[in-house]
Amino acid sequence: MAEEIEKKIQSVGRPVNNVEVKIVDEENKILDSDQPGEIIVKSPSMTDSYENLPVESGKAFRDGYYYTGDIGKKDAEGYIYITGRKKLFINISGQKVDPTEVENVILLNENVSEAVVIGRKNKSGIEYVAAYIVSKENLKGSDIIEFCRDKISDIKIPTAISFVDEIPKSPTGKILREKLK
Repeated sequence: MAEEIEKKIQSVGRPVNNVEVKIVDEENKILDSDQPGEIIVKSPSMTDSYENLPVESGKAFRDGYYYTGDIGKKDAEGYIYITGRKKLFINISGQKVDPTEVENVILLNENVSEAVVIGRKNKSGIEYVAAYIVSKENLKGSDIIEFCRDKISDIKIPTAISFVDEIPKSPTGKILREKLK
């Protein structure tokens, strides 16, 4: 019982009355329980557009649903779990890489105090995984690559690793990823 409660703590709960929440894939197909996809929401009390932003409205509001841009899953009991943001995903040869997943693996290294992962593009416009790391000790990029090797698939392992003194943040503590590009 305690283990089940602990799992539910990770969720944002279930939808309230008159709110419909679905998890969909890139083709807008509804996904089964525990499959990650984009969270979309429908409610009689929500707006159907952004004021004076027709292009953004067309992307976010479709078929009566609001496409949140959040990635998540719904369990068999209807509890919703938010796992990341769609726009942060890195596209590696058509495969989506969640930077948060890569960051979490890097942070398992006891010699890393902070890590931020972003997608960067090479001169040919091909995206790759880049990591910015604040380390507690002198680490090399090869140390991070080796550490990640048996924990995530090769496509998710950063190919560019920069060691920095600090991660740029806003006054409220939000990571300023755009300053790392």
